This record gives sequence, C-alpha cells and structure tokens, in this order.
Amino acid sequence: MLSIRTGGLLVKGPAESEVYEMDWGSEHLAPVVTIAASFWTLTLLNGEASDPMMTFDYTSIVEGGRHTQLRCVGGVNGQLYDVSNTITTTETPPRIKDRSFFLSIEDR
Repeated sequence: MLSIRTGGLLVKGPAESEVYEMDWGSEHLAPVVTIAASFWTLTLLNGEASDPMMTFDYTSIVEGGRHTQLRCVGGVNGQLYDVSNTITTTETPPRIKDRSFFLSIEDR
C-alpha cells in the first residue's frame, strides 16, 4: 500500500496492481469528523483512449473512517491519469471534499 499526497505523482507498472491510501484525517478533517461516503474517478490525461485503460477493482474507507483506499490495475505504458477521490463527511450539514493525485503508467 502506498500513501499518497494531494497533487503528487506516482508511478505504476502496466502489469502491477497497487493499493493507494489517502489520509484525509491529518490534513482535511476536524478531529471528530469521519468519512460517510467515498467515490473515486480515473481520468486519462495522456495516452491513447483506445488502449486498455487502467481501472480500479477495490475501494474502502479505513483507519477509523479517516482514510480511503483504492486498488488500481492495468493500464498501458505512457498513460497518465488524474485519480480523484470525492468524500462526504459525517458533519451536520455534511461537507463534500475532493482531492486528487497523478498516476503514470511506466514499464519498470
């Protein structure tokens, strides 16, 4: 599992499956607030859309409801993705927050 920073760039091989974890609690949530819902999107920024696309096959809310996880699989060498996570908090009223990072597919 790899911890990610908002706006950071990570690299994954085309044949690898990697779990990424976003820590919302340390920077983006008040101490008593947790995550009620999490939604992930992958947007291809560079590369051919006709090539096999990277996908995700697992998402979760973990660490007492203050971190989110995603597992990415596949992709083709040279593709670059924006990986975005939108959460809804348990606050009243709930807040919606969005953070993203970049994922480059490269042969290793």
